[in-house]
Amino acid sequence: MAADVLRTRFQVDTDDLYPKHLNRFLGQAFDYVITVCDRTAEACPTFPGDPERIHWSFEDPAACENEEARRRAFERVANGLAARMRIWMALPAVHRRLDAAEE
Repeated sequence: MAADVLRTRFQVDTDDLYPKHLNRFLGQAFDYVITVCDRTAEACPTFPGDPERIHWSFEDPAACENEEARRRAFERVANGLAARMRIWMALPAVHRRLDAAEE
């Protein structure tokens, strides 16, 4: 459902998107680590370089009992994440870091 919401609501091509194990990113530097569910925030490993940890609490949309409620929950979470990303990326410190990364 997450991929379907990305395709239908945000026109994101999801053909090459798939879950990746954390081990794939070992040795890479991160400026930020953003967790989105409480269980993940509690179990989030320590990353080298001490990146800033940010937690945005969202209910697990997969936990809804029926398909229609689950779809609405996935859409709510996707909309909430998009809104938070827009606000977060507009923060001066984050914006400067993004601009520097593009250079």
